[in-house]
Parts: sequence; structure tokens; C-alpha cells
Amino acid sequence: MPIITAAELRPVLGVGSTVSDATLTQICNAAEGAITPYLRVKNAAGTNIDYSTIPVVKECTLAAAVELYKTRTAPGGQYSAVDFTPSPFQLGRSFFERFEGPMAAYITTGGWLG
Repeated sequence: MPIITAAELRPVLGVGSTVSDATLTQICNAAEGAITPYLRVKNAAGTNIDYSTIPVVKECTLAAAVELYKTRTAPGGQYSAVDFTPSPFQLGRSFFERFEGPMAAYITTGGWLG
């Protein structure tokens, strides 16, 4: 089951029906593709984890999707702050670091060794 859906992302972005479900689904899939490689697949009992039921993972995936949408729709991929100053590119190496803290309990560390 997907962690987030287009129906969940639409009100967060506040886009109403101006953006197609196909576009929002692509963004949801991209956000999940960025987040899920860092997550454990099984819990301590050995059963698969359904991340669509874990609020912190859903919120972090939604936040990632918002960043992807803003970068996708901003001119030159660089959106402006409230005072119209351009912000730096948000999808660099530090993209995942914003979500590491809240999702720490679910992050796999096996790939970090050796």
C-alpha cells in the first residue's frame, strides 16, 4: 500500500482540481522513492511494516512530496521565500537529513556498515 496518495497530497498543497491526479501520483511515488530506501522492511517480530499506518512516516513523506512539488513547479526549480528572495536548491544531499530525526525509529542502519 502506498504511504501517501494524491487525495492526501492535494489538500496539503491546496491545489484543488487544478493539478491532475496523475501528476500528484507521480510526486507521491517520487517522495516514497526518496524515503523508503532508508526505512526498515521488517519489524523486530519479523513481519513487514506497513508505513501507511505510521503517522510520522506519512508526515515526512508528505513533507518530501511538498518539496518535490514546489521544486517541480517553481521557475528554474528554485522557489522564492515570502520576501521574494530565491531559496537554495532543496533537493540536494541534505534533503533526507530533514526527515532523519522524526523517522529515526524506522530507519535501517544495516546499509551504513562496512
